[in-house]
Amino acid sequence: MSQKSLSEIFGANIQRKRKQLGLTQEELSERLGVGQQSLSRIERGTMAPKFERLPDIANALHCPVSELFFEQGRADLDCESMVADILRGLTLRERESVLRFVSEAAGLFRSCRTEHPEA
Repeated sequence: MSQKSLSEIFGANIQRKRKQLGLTQEELSERLGVGQQSLSRIERGTMAPKFERLPDIANALHCPVSELFFEQGRADLDCESMVADILRGLTLRERESVLRFVSEAAGLFRSCRTEHPEA
């Protein structure tokens, strides 16, 4: 099995996120201000966007930049990095609120799993 290049992983993630949002290549390329052919090459991994464009791409796809670099099925390997991206730019009070919410949600999932282990 050959290892995918970072540009192929990145492109596949853009395509996957675009489709999850129900966007066509044309719609996403318009949002990003790039040509549809350029977006197609990025999605195929034959072209990489400029580093400065990464936040624009992530914003258009409603995800943290880091999520675009994780190979599908392996994103859970670096959850800490993804959480850090989500929390970036928030005040201390806002970060504490988000973490409290996540902690409470995780507790609910654990209790549901204990009460209904087949689910």
